[in-house]
Amino acid sequence: MWNVGVGPTACFTRAISSITRDVKIKRYGPYDHVIEVDMKRAAAQLAGTRLSINDKLRIKVAEQLGLLDQEYDRLLEEDDELRYYTYGLNNPSSSLPSFEVPQIIQKLLMKKYLLVVENLDEPIKPINLTALTEGLCFPAPRWKGSFWCVSTTTQDVYGRSQPADYPCLIKSFSGDDMVILTLYSLHQAAKYILAAVAHKDEQYWHHVAVRCFHYATMLLSPHCSSPHGDGGQKRSAALADITSDELIRQWSAQGILVIDTERTGETTGSSYDGKYSDMYQVGNLILEAFREYSLLEIPFSPVTTEAEEATKLNLLHTS
Repeated sequence: MWNVGVGPTACFTRAISSITRDVKIKRYGPYDHVIEVDMKRAAAQLAGTRLSINDKLRIKVAEQLGLLDQEYDRLLEEDDELRYYTYGLNNPSSSLPSFEVPQIIQKLLMKKYLLVVENLDEPIKPINLTALTEGLCFPAPRWKGSFWCVSTTTQDVYGRSQPADYPCLIKSFSGDDMVILTLYSLHQAAKYILAAVAHKDEQYWHHVAVRCFHYATMLLSPHCSSPHGDGGQKRSAALADITSDELIRQWSAQGILVIDTERTGETTGSSYDGKYSDMYQVGNLILEAFREYSLLEIPFSPVTTEAEEATKLNLLHTS
């Protein structure tokens, strides 16, 4: 199935893919392998290489299947060194993207698997439902009752990659589903934060995420309530001045980001071990989770374009 992200809930493509995955597992599982690949992360991790979109997808699938061993790390290191000493003018090693292909086929050939691809931003060959798709070499989506869910970033990528005779597009959620998708995304954001911080529990971070999100929306609501007149323009200008640091300070002032007295014994700030050691680091992680699940892109005022732009842009700036 294809998740293109159109209509009033377009910002929730990731949530819709996750819901589709959960429904498929519940109704048609269990699956021998559940493979999830984010092509945006793949592009960041493999930046600098000249690998095709198919190569990147194959590599990330192989990684999810536990097939990338020290040999792959060695090849990647050699490729990095070669590009460095040739100022990036060399072609990537031909062995880098290809050696894992037979391993993937062997791993999946007799298995029922679920493949979820997020943020596909380049077209691939039209997917064949009953045979190997050119350039990918994965068992077909219908093999052994397997299933693919592919989320694209544009209609064009979808149009050039989908099977001509089997579009199978996930029906766009309606505006009435906005609350459900928002709550689901907040739950996923809490998991994202917990995985990074590795402190407290999911319920705690869900509570924090809901309060942070509610306060951010409260900052936007005055703009939405005055769609015309000088008052609305002034509010819009004021919102444009809100930076991520300022928002984090306000979260702290409201008692949303609280101290961790068990660890610090202090009376100010927020402290967690490791990478996230102060209020601003934790606050920026929360904003990162919100961006990951598009919670800063919700069109709070569907009747005005300005409100949508305010939501998308104002909270993404740093001071």
